[in-house]
Amino acid sequence: MPYAPASYPYGSGPSKEDELNALKGQAEYLADSLEGIKKRMGELEKEIKEK
Repeated sequence: MPYAPASYPYGSGPSKEDELNALKGQAEYLADSLEGIKKRMGELEKEIKEK
């Protein structure tokens, strides 16, 4: 999911601190997703080797 800044009316945007917090949240979400993917890959590899 690529980063897309939120739309703010009248040309104002998020502060650098708000943007940083949003990016940290996205990074945490992606890290958790990657962990789940790697776990599932390991399970599948184990099942394949057991055949």
